[in-house]
Amino acid sequence: MEQGLKDGLKSSSLLMENTYVPELINGSENGKFLALDLGGTNFRVMLLVIENGKITKEKVLATVKYSFYKK
Repeated sequence: MEQGLKDGLKSSSLLMENTYVPELINGSENGKFLALDLGGTNFRVMLLVIENGKITKEKVLATVKYSFYKK
């Protein structure tokens, strides 16, 4: 994992991207939020409705299949 973060595919089979979370949830969150899920072969966009820190509705808005590797 460390090699993938440092040098990408030059030194590792894992392609990694740094992401930062500015603060953790505290249970008082309310509103509509978009969640982006970049898995190994799918990119998903989800809409989450959160009330009092709990997810009350979850809907997948889009799923796109992708691959970084040529076959």
